[in-house]
Amino acid sequence: PPTASICQQLDPKQAFRLYHTGLLSQRSDQSKRGKLEAWEYYTESNAKCTMAPSDLLNLAESRVNSIRSNDPAVVHELVAQTIEGLVYKVPFGYWNRRVRILTNSLNSSQLRIGREQRKKYERKLLEFMEWVKKERGFGYYQCDACGGRWKSGFSYEEIQQQCLQCGNFAKPYRIVDLESAAEREEPLPQGERKESTRAGVKGKGKGKKGEKGEKGEKG
Repeated sequence: PPTASICQQLDPKQAFRLYHTGLLSQRSDQSKRGKLEAWEYYTESNAKCTMAPSDLLNLAESRVNSIRSNDPAVVHELVAQTIEGLVYKVPFGYWNRRVRILTNSLNSSQLRIGREQRKKYERKLLEFMEWVKKERGFGYYQCDACGGRWKSGFSYEEIQQQCLQCGNFAKPYRIVDLESAAEREEPLPQGERKESTRAGVKGKGKGKKGEKGEKGEKG
């Protein structure tokens, strides 16, 4: 958002908080290259691109948590646009985290949202929640700090879990689809393993190092 006229109306502490949290920018070159939407960025060749899903999710979460009810209207508009990107610009998936951020923006955040916009987001929230049930998987984790390992039946690709040994957070390095009761009881031919690893979750391949720190299932 334009900053010159806004900053003249802000308390110094409020202005510092807005700059520190990225809700206001000191950059002035954007107007020379054209307006960016809240979910866009410029490449080195001055092309507009949509942010990577994880970056957009992080940005939306940060802005929703940082907004205050008495912030300027243009800042509320920026955060609302970021939520718009979260809803419509993130590709298929990331349901659990999108539900968490969207729920926070509607219920816990101090973000000012118009009545019609709120209704639209509430409908999308219900849609996303249906997908959350299908996104959950069985995850394998390894802590980068202490090497501890654990498993969890409540795993999502973009959601971190806390290591019980050192407190560090880690994302799953592998997720497999959950089995239904019928699938667990179905016998397999000898030598076959019933395991479907999710695409996009990379293994770490750290060998036997850290296996002593394995703590069993969390979920």
